[in-house]
Amino acid sequence: MVLENIRTTLGLTRMPFSKQIHVGDLFESASMRDALARLDAAIENEDTALLTGQAGTGKSCVLRKFISQLDEKFYRMVYLSAECLKPGDIAKQILTGLAQEAPFHGTRAIRELKRYVASCNIDKGFKPVVVIDEAQELPMQTLIALKTFVNYEMDSRNYLFVLLCGQPEIEALLRTPVMESLSRRIRIRCRVKPLALEETSKYVRHQMKRAGMERQYFSDEAVARIYEYSRGITSSVNHFCFSALALAVSEGKEIVDPAMIESLRGEE
Repeated sequence: MVLENIRTTLGLTRMPFSKQIHVGDLFESASMRDALARLDAAIENEDTALLTGQAGTGKSCVLRKFISQLDEKFYRMVYLSAECLKPGDIAKQILTGLAQEAPFHGTRAIRELKRYVASCNIDKGFKPVVVIDEAQELPMQTLIALKTFVNYEMDSRNYLFVLLCGQPEIEALLRTPVMESLSRRIRIRCRVKPLALEETSKYVRHQMKRAGMERQYFSDEAVARIYEYSRGITSSVNHFCFSALALAVSEGKEIVDPAMIESLRGEE
């Protein structure tokens, strides 16, 4: 009822500041554009890349945008969420994601994966792309073993592209001596940063416009408060904006003012 009341009262076509947004409507911050450009270069020339960012800054949005731009004729994507997987488990999940039967034993699965990946490139004309999300959760030995997945023809061919995604602590892990070999392979690294103040303002207007409202509904001062309290972290911006919409509608306000944001902060 609350959502429907907000949509009806404000004449919106959909709810802004939610996860349910079409990839074509995603707001592209400078950080996202930079990450996408780096990933575009990586998928052509590298076998491993790294995408990091603190929770709530929009790594998933970057992933969605990047994946949506892949030509299915030349790439096949497999998404994995790190769950303390062993190397053999990862090989099995990749094979399954590529619609292949996975051997029961992990070592056989790794061999079959390498054989099939080479065949994809040489015989079928496409490159598999593996996205491993929350990669900081992978066991150290599994991370170390990833380099064997991308080593083809004495390390002279890029047949498999692995994109590691995670929170910033994975960067510290990669700096440890035991990770040196894997770290050297990751030449392209991207970090999704919080929004700047001006970007926060553009983001709020972008969300409202995509929802069907052309006029400014959040005052500049209110946006400044949102930026101050959210520190530009997108998920927190969404929280403040959604709560402000509900409050404004309940109070019959024509615009969200800074006092409303102050009151919402007090409820956190």
